[in-house]
Formats: sequence, structure tokens, C-alpha cells
Amino acid sequence: MAASTHPCADWRAQATTPRERYRNFAATYQESVRRFLAGGMHVHAGFGNADSRVRVMTALRRYLPVLHALSPSSPFKAGRETGFKSYRLNLMSALPRTNLPPAPHSRADFDLLGEDYKFLDFVEDGSELWRDIPAIVPLPHRGVAHLRHLPPLEDALSVVALYAALVRKLAHLDADGALPPEPPAELIAKNRGLASRHGVLAFLGDVDAGGRVIDDYLARLVGDLDTDARALGCEHEMRRIQAIIREGTGADRQIDHFRLRRLEGDRDDEALRSVVDLAVAETREGIEPWAIRRRD
Repeated sequence: MAASTHPCADWRAQATTPRERYRNFAATYQESVRRFLAGGMHVHAGFGNADSRVRVMTALRRYLPVLHALSPSSPFKAGRETGFKSYRLNLMSALPRTNLPPAPHSRADFDLLGEDYKFLDFVEDGSELWRDIPAIVPLPHRGVAHLRHLPPLEDALSVVALYAALVRKLAHLDADGALPPEPPAELIAKNRGLASRHGVLAFLGDVDAGGRVIDDYLARLVGDLDTDARALGCEHEMRRIQAIIREGTGADRQIDHFRLRRLEGDRDDEALRSVVDLAVAETREGIEPWAIRRRD
């Protein structure tokens, strides 16, 4: 089921995977990790050299709010409507080394932070850095890991296309020494929170252009990335970005469906089970067209 949280599953009824790693997490982080019943999606992009990957990772931070706004799928948690389009981000916030990543500007900066964590026995390895853009992975699995949401498949492919085009654009800017200056981290964090709360209806703050609704922002961004999308062969997926804004995200459809079922007489539990059925059906419907395009 392509959703970041299950609408009605109760974390207290779930069994932890019987591995020492997860037993240690539970012993260390207690209720914070026990409550973390969520799914996610990672995107890996292989490009450039190690220093370039770190600089691009840092430059990607400014785009996290809009990427989060396009991909929320967790408006419900344990049978309750949370008031957030992406409640998953709230669950993540209770864990250490999460949320907005730091801003290193070289592989040495990035490695030093990881070495300090390991020296102090805070982590065993880089897989325990759980930020939105968490890791630079050595060869042969080189790349930047990004996005910990799980939207419906068609939406996910559009978000992946946007991310890939952004990486390509930023990598070329880095090669030319032309990466844009960093916006304040506090502004990125505030916009990230707005995206978590409102999804594609968020009104993002911008110190240069003032507040902007996401469709205005994305129309310009997608236009700027047109050359990169065509170079990567993902124009089809990029075109769906505007459709996500018009039609809503997976979170919007879950909320609308729940409220419709309640209006039609379902109890809360019945409406929530219907939301689960909707999410499963959307997942299945998204797989076949994608598989056909991949075969072609």
C-alpha cells in the first residue's frame, strides 16, 4: 500500500522485526521508535565526485519543502485524522538525527560529522543518519539518498523525476562554480513544516520573492528544469507535477474519501477501512501502466 502511514493500524499491536539492530533501537529510543509505524521511499542518484555530491546534497535542502508538499500520504495515524497532510514528518521529528540535514560543503566535512557520531557511540554507521537527505554512499553504490515519503506510484515517479532533474541541474551548476547562495536554514525548516501541514496548499515563504503558492513556484521550477528532464528522458513524469497540484496528493484523496464515507453514513472505523481499500487500489492501478512504459 503506497502510503506513509496506515490509516488505522495501531503501533501497539505490531511485532518488531526480530533483529538485534531493532531491539537496540527500541532499548535506546523507547516510545519514540515504538510509535514509529511508517513506510518510506528512498531515491538514490549516482553522479559526480564525492565533494560535488556533498555540495549538491546541501543545495538540495532548499527544495525539500516543495518535494515534501508534492508527496504526502499520511493524514491518518492509529485511526485518527491528524490535521497534517504528512504526519510522518512529525513521527520522524521524535527521533534523533532527523529532519533538515546539516550543510557540509565537502566530503571531508561530511565524513568528520559521521566520525564524531561513531567516536561517541551515537551511531554504528551512516544508515543511522535519518535526515531528509541522509547520506553520501561510497562507490559502487554512490549517490545521495533522498525523500522518506511513500506517495502513490504515479505521484512517486513524478517526484523522482523532479528530484533527478534537480540533481542534474545542481551538479552542472556546481561544475561551473555557480551554485546559488544558501537560504537561511530556519526558512527551509519553516517551509518544510508548512508543507507537512498543508501539502500542495502550503504558502511558502521566500526572502527574495515573498510568499508564494506552490503552483506558481513549481510552474517556474519545472520550466527551468525542462532541459534536464529531457536529457534524462523523464518529461512524461515531470508533466504530472502540475496534475498533482490540480488533483491533490495521496493525502488529499485519503481525506476526501474518508469524509465522503462519513457523510454517506459510515462509522469512523468503516470509513478508515475504505481509505485503506482506496490506497491499495491506487497502488495496484499505478503499477501496470508504469510496467508497460518500462517494457516499451
